[in-house]
This record gives sequence, structure tokens and C-alpha cells, in this order.
Amino acid sequence: MCYKYITGSLRGVYSSVNILQMPAGPRACNPPSALKFQRFHKNSFRFILWRNRRCKMVYLDNGATGFPKPPGVAAAADRCLRYYCGNPGRSGHGFSIRTGREVEQTRRLLAELLGVPDPSGVLFTANTTEALNLALHGLLQPGDHVITSSMEHNSVLRPLKALEGRGIHHTIIPCRPDGSLPLDRVERAIRPQTRMLAFTCASNVTGTLFPMAELGALAKKRGLLYLADGAQAAGSVPLHMTELGIDLLAVPGHKGLQGPQGTGALCVNWERLPKKFAFSRHRAAAESFPIVPLRQGGTGTASKSRLQPAEPPEAYESGTLNAPGIIGWGEGLRWLQNTGIRRIQTHEKNLVSFAQKELSRIPGVLLYGPEDPALRTGLLAFNLTDPVQPAENRHLEKGSRPTGNCSFETAPQPAKIRSCEEVAQQLWDRFGIALRAGYHCAGLAHKTLGTWDTGCLRAGFGPFNTVQDVQALVQAIHTLQRERP
Repeated sequence: MCYKYITGSLRGVYSSVNILQMPAGPRACNPPSALKFQRFHKNSFRFILWRNRRCKMVYLDNGATGFPKPPGVAAAADRCLRYYCGNPGRSGHGFSIRTGREVEQTRRLLAELLGVPDPSGVLFTANTTEALNLALHGLLQPGDHVITSSMEHNSVLRPLKALEGRGIHHTIIPCRPDGSLPLDRVERAIRPQTRMLAFTCASNVTGTLFPMAELGALAKKRGLLYLADGAQAAGSVPLHMTELGIDLLAVPGHKGLQGPQGTGALCVNWERLPKKFAFSRHRAAAESFPIVPLRQGGTGTASKSRLQPAEPPEAYESGTLNAPGIIGWGEGLRWLQNTGIRRIQTHEKNLVSFAQKELSRIPGVLLYGPEDPALRTGLLAFNLTDPVQPAENRHLEKGSRPTGNCSFETAPQPAKIRSCEEVAQQLWDRFGIALRAGYHCAGLAHKTLGTWDTGCLRAGFGPFNTVQDVQALVQAIHTLQRERP
């Protein structure tokens, strides 16, 4: 009765979703006016129409966190908190059982969406950073060697740096100036001690997609583990662990997978882990676990034993889970299943393509990353320069060569790049446009792009952005450049 009342009271709060047919591809020079996608009724989310100096707020920071969320996400988390938020796996009463059941439903949904062979391979974490740390700290042993790239997030590079103190070494492959990975260099870097390939699925600065299937095939051929950072790809491009040959996939809930903040997972293909990490209930040593847990504590199982249980997923989820967040995440995953990730990918690709073409017309705009929108996610990195030489307005392409001595293929930079932080602040204060500026927790990526001294701006397009959002950004950039002396 109470539950019926809740669902009934929510009826009408959210408008029905209307998805129009996607166009076949981006239209050159003209805005894809028919490109409409998943729009909320304006009365449902009035804060989305918050006005800053008579300007509609435009959210283009989906690379940091997705916003807005599908309507069912907040409703599901709210129902859990209000009416049945028991501690999953800890008690026998109805609240605990229902909460645990819905947490497991989210686990199964995520396994199905990402091609995880067994739902027990979905290990809930607080975010992608924790998931990556669990994989790196939990699998690598002294003497191991890891290969990664210069486009990685600090969530990969900093743990690897810390692991040097344990005698674990790594090689960083310099990427091309557009952020793409030279696969031949990866194979040449493999040593007898190499145990893992750790690469992003897509750069969190430029959105450049990495060759996941090729990396998976190389890892399988050479008997290595393949750890993929799916922070910017999951939910924006199709990811299937088995088909791509990914052994460990770290994902956030709060970005493309449409969940709340404070959710994430490490997805594991248990069959691909080395046999020396096989399960054992009778040993307390590291070899008892496929992956050594980051923390030990209460799991709701084997409470009389002081040894951490070895069975997944409980072995890796000590303590109370973020049940409301995970249950809300489940609604976001259902929305993704119903909408279709390929449709989202096409939508974001069209928006990025349109933004690239329009911004490239403005003198003094410097774009980073691949020109082909099929080779990137919905991220677009750029800087503004003094618009004195139209020749400066160019796209950094594969094959650009650096000058001087540098270990990275750093792209040449024009002089007088405007402060990206100041530009971002003006975009927000004057035009109500939210995006990110700076170094994006990926310093080596900016060394690769040639923006080590300046950083850059990053616009992140998501499934709820429209072509009008792109036009607002283009018009604002045009205004800022026109005002320069």
C-alpha cells in the first residue's frame, strides 16, 4: 500500500520521454536541427532552466559527471532512503532483503550491459579511482612490469608511481599529438616480466578512443592481463568485456552509465586471471584471492572467522555499501538498455562533429584530438588564442612533429594562448555555460598535446545535450574572440 502510494505520487512528476529518429550522420556546416534526444519537460527540472544574467544554463561538463540524470534515478534512490533502506546482506528482515535484492539486480544489469561473464565479477566501489587501485594493488607483485600510456588519468599513473616502492615497474608509451595510441610501440615494450597492459578506453581530455579490441588481442596473444579504464567510454560507446578481450574494466556510475555520484565498479573476468590466484578457503595468504582486497572487514558472511572470506563479490565489498546510490544506478542502467548505447554514441558524435566544424570557423580557436568524430567520444578539447593569424586556427592532426628534444611527440603551439581558467569563468559568469578548464587530472596527456604550460578547455556532450547547446557555446566563443583587442 505504501509502495503504491509512492509510485502513484511520482506519476506525473516526470514527463514522458520522446526519442525522435536519429539522423544518419552529421550535416556539414548546417546544424542538425532534427537531432533531438531524450528531453525532459521543463516543469520537471526547473533548475535546469536556471538563468544566469538572462542566459539559459548550458551544462557541458559531462566528462566530469553526467547531468541531468534519467528521471528514474533520483526516484529510485529516494524510495530506498524513505521507505526500505536496510543494510543488504546483514539481516533477515524485509527491508534488508529488499535492499539486497535490488543491489543484486543492479549487479546483474551492469554485468549484462558490459559483457561481464559472471555477475560475481562486478565488484562495487565508490568510484573508478578505487576500482583501478583495487586492480593495480591487488594483482601486481614485486618484479612485475606494466605498460601504460601518456594519455592516462592520474588514477592509473599515480598508483603505478606508488607501486615502484614495491619493486613494480612500468613503461609509459608516448601517444601521438592527437592522443591516439601507437599500437606497435606497445608490442615492442613488452618484456618477459610484463604482466599487465593498463590503458584507458578513451582519453578524458580529448575523448580519443583507444584500440581496445587490438589491445585485448595482444594481451591474449602474449599471456598478459588487460586492465581498461572505462571512465569516459562506459555508457557512451559499446563496451563488451568478452568481445573486446578485456580482463578487468573499471567504470564509474556517475558519468555515461547514468548513476549517482559515489558509485563505481571493477568488472572482472575471473576465467582470465592466472591460476596461481585460484580460490582457496583454507589459506590466508595473498594467493587465496584472485585479487588481494584493498580492505578487510565485515562482509555479512563467515562472521566467526578472523580471516577475510575469499569468495567474490563479498571479499571485495567489506563494510556497508552505498545502497541508495547503487539502486538509483540500476534505474540509470535500465534507461541505457531501453535507449541504446549506439544511439547515444551517434548522438554525441553528431554534436561533437557540429561543434568542431563551427568552432573551426572562429579565428583563434585551437582544437585538440582527432578530426574524425568516429575516433572520439563526446569530449572536445580546445584553447583560445589571440585571433591575429587565421593560420593559427588549425586542428592538431596525427603526424604533427615537435621541435627540440622531448620524449613525447608534443604538438607545436602558437603563442599567446589565453588563460583557459579565465575563459571558463567568463563562459559561466556571462553565458551560463558550464565546462571544465585546466589539466583534468591528466598531466602527461597535456604534455602529449603540447598544453603542459596552459592546460585547455574541455566541453563534454552527453545524451541530454542538444544542438542548441552547441550553438550557445559557439556563439559565446565567437563573442569572446570578437571582443579581443
